[in-house]
Order: sequence, then structure tokens, then C-alpha cells
Amino acid sequence: MLTLKSFEEASEVVKKVTQETKLIKSIAMEIVKELPLVDYILVPVGGGGLATGVSTLAKMLNPKIKIIAVEPAGAACLQASFEAGKPVTLDGVSTIADGTAVKTPGIEIFPFLQKNIDEIITVDDDELIVAFLDMVENHKMVVENSGLLTVAALKHLEGEGQESRVHFKWRQYGHHHHVLCRAARQSVK
Repeated sequence: MLTLKSFEEASEVVKKVTQETKLIKSIAMEIVKELPLVDYILVPVGGGGLATGVSTLAKMLNPKIKIIAVEPAGAACLQASFEAGKPVTLDGVSTIADGTAVKTPGIEIFPFLQKNIDEIITVDDDELIVAFLDMVENHKMVVENSGLLTVAALKHLEGEGQESRVHFKWRQYGHHHHVLCRAARQSVK
């Protein structure tokens, strides 16, 4: 088992492994392969590592894809940082989405987030509870609250019938780290 202390340390390990194995795998790559005409991707964000990887590759594959970062309202460090134009540290965080309860976005990756994120949606804990109940009752899935951010964010998007055009991309990393990204294709009118 590899234990790392920071995103920057993890980033160096990933760079080394990628160079040695010539292997690049990304949720964004999988989404674009499965949905080549995808219009937008919603991605949960805490420190920004996942959002950086998804948004950077998605924009490389198709610059017209709209990337929407979704973070808990009680830990909206990315939104505060975008408004300030630089990474800022929140005084505190308060959310049931503990996997994304981060005070400061990654300093090294912030420029990539600025370049590739088109919109940020913040979701209240009450919305996460409703999304949790919806997933359990209607889809028979128990989803961690940080993964539910993208489910709850659908209510913030314009238009009706979004759910019928939305596809889940579920990934499991280890035993406790799950990611739920959503991608959607707008209906042709």
C-alpha cells in the first residue's frame, strides 16, 4: 500500500507511473468513448484533483464540452477561489459530504481548474439528503454524499427532463473511495 501526504506528492507518483507504463486512463476518456456527443459533464469537487483530470482531458478531446464542478455549499472553496482569482482557504467547512469537505483547492492544479471549469454549482446538505433518498428508493443504490453532489446538481440545471438524458459513470477506487460523475446530451429540438 502506498501512503502519500499531499496531492503534489501523489501527482509526482502518477507522472512517473504514466511515463514508465505509457498508460493513461481517465473517467473523461470513458465518458467520451461511451457518449461521443456529450454536451456536459458534472464532476464532484473538493480539492480539485478529480475535476482537474476530468476537465483537462475532456476539453482536450472536445473543447465544446461544458464542465460543471459541483461542490457542497458548506465547503465551497473552489467557488471562493474563482471569485478571488487565486486559491483561498476557507475559515471552516460544514457539510455531510465529507469526501469533498476541503478548505483549500490544490494550489498546483488551480490554474487547470480556472482554464477548464465552465461553471460551479454549490449544493446544500438538504439537497444531498433528497438525492440520497431518491437514489435508494428509485435506483436501489446507496451512494456516498460526495458522489451525490452531481445527482443533486441536476435540479440546478436549466431545462426539463434532464434525468432521461443523463448517464452515470461510477468508479470505485479501493474500498472506500467512490466517484459518481454524470454526463448528459441535450435533446435535439
